[in-house]
Amino acid sequence: MSVYVNGITDNTINYISNGNTGSYRFDNNFTVYYAGEKSTFSQQKSSIKAGTDITLYGESYGNWSFALISEDDDIAPKIASHDYSLSDTNLEGTTIVSSGLTVYRDGKAASIDDIQLNDVVYYNTRTNVMDVYSDKVTGIYYDAQPSKAYVESVTVGGKSYEIGYDAAANALNATPGSFEIGDRVTLLLGKDDKAVFAVELSDTAIGSYGVVLSVGEQIAETGANEGSSELYADIFMTDGESHRIIVDREYDSSIGSLVRIDYNGSKATLVKQSKPSSGYGELDKVNRTLNGKSIMKNAAIIQRTYYEEEKTAECELLDLDTMTAKSISSAQLLGVVTGNSFGDISILFVEDVETTASFGVVSSTIKAGDGTVSGYNIYSNSSIVTYDQGITIAGLSVGMPVMYKNTSSGLSDLTRLYEIDSGDISAVDATRVMIGDSVYNVSPNVQVVDVSNTGSYITLSIDELENYDYSKATLYSDTSAVSASIIRVITVR
Repeated sequence: MSVYVNGITDNTINYISNGNTGSYRFDNNFTVYYAGEKSTFSQQKSSIKAGTDITLYGESYGNWSFALISEDDDIAPKIASHDYSLSDTNLEGTTIVSSGLTVYRDGKAASIDDIQLNDVVYYNTRTNVMDVYSDKVTGIYYDAQPSKAYVESVTVGGKSYEIGYDAAANALNATPGSFEIGDRVTLLLGKDDKAVFAVELSDTAIGSYGVVLSVGEQIAETGANEGSSELYADIFMTDGESHRIIVDREYDSSIGSLVRIDYNGSKATLVKQSKPSSGYGELDKVNRTLNGKSIMKNAAIIQRTYYEEEKTAECELLDLDTMTAKSISSAQLLGVVTGNSFGDISILFVEDVETTASFGVVSSTIKAGDGTVSGYNIYSNSSIVTYDQGITIAGLSVGMPVMYKNTSSGLSDLTRLYEIDSGDISAVDATRVMIGDSVYNVSPNVQVVDVSNTGSYITLSIDELENYDYSKATLYSDTSAVSASIIRVITVR
């Protein structure tokens, strides 16, 4: 039996085999073979993780005698040559067995029609599982280590990536026809974020845009410019990370803006994108549309969380499936990039759409030398954080739920939450809570706190509420409009 490991707990693996899920518990001394060597399960347990392929052998089904643990590179990756559909029966030369087929794309359950052009696909025909990866990095080929002749890792787009497959090594080493230092290149990333292919893509809309976080000047420590001064921009890209890009001039006025990254030789030119004058409106998560326009499955939603003109900015990625916003206004929509000839949205650049704040309950006050209140200790996520700005928030006292922001300089923007309702909870699940006949939506990271003892708050899970012994529950939100409120904090006594 060949299986694809979904997870491992203690000595038990959870697996998928030909579309069916199951589990199997190994004894510590169970015989396994790994990397051509005979061993035991306990000795090779660290080699098993989600995505590992294992083949079990025995005289009868279920009565297994030994197992073969596949190494990560046993299955060769392939580049998807087109956008796939359910009617496709062949994956780049390998027949697709549709019966019992399991597909994961970037770790999430998917199907054949989720595979897109230039995705990296590992197809295990033994377990009938496809692992699909969509991450790509486009930038200047800046450096090769330990050398270009024996390349083991490369620096592209301001970050270093290990080589995970011979095809990438051959495209980036010193053989004739390979990419040269200073060339523009796109790395296709596979398992463990390793580069498995290096290609030149002419149309990489989603990977050629980002938001400028900061700019500066540095002395190059490696690469073609080693020892020379060079200008850079730190850019928040669609992979959710900041990349340092070497640029052709100063871009102070582009900080906080969405830019297209064009390359001229070994340096990048940043083209600021204009704020759209239309396109805002209703956000439909079910149909994946904004104002009726389709949002692509692999679209990046970038939210600017902090901005100081010509100095610095901060951003985060939002997940459309977990967003609570029902619309995006003109003020909130900062930029849009379309990714195909239909005008479907590949990048949304927004501000103040989803709260980036944290939530908690005031556990105690902080006193200044003269005895006046100068700050607050806040109980949040089972720990205490401190807001000490030397000021008092009007009407704020111990036991009250609050909203605050974590920035690089400490806590800021401390405000009270609005009380929405209180009473006995008659029904609750992961997304809703009911008091009386009123149903309220609950945020994915809702804080549930027992405040009966101010000296020792207790954090509860949302599931514990239904059977928890309390006299009253109170619901709080960051908006006073009951019809639009998302419950951020629930206190019980």
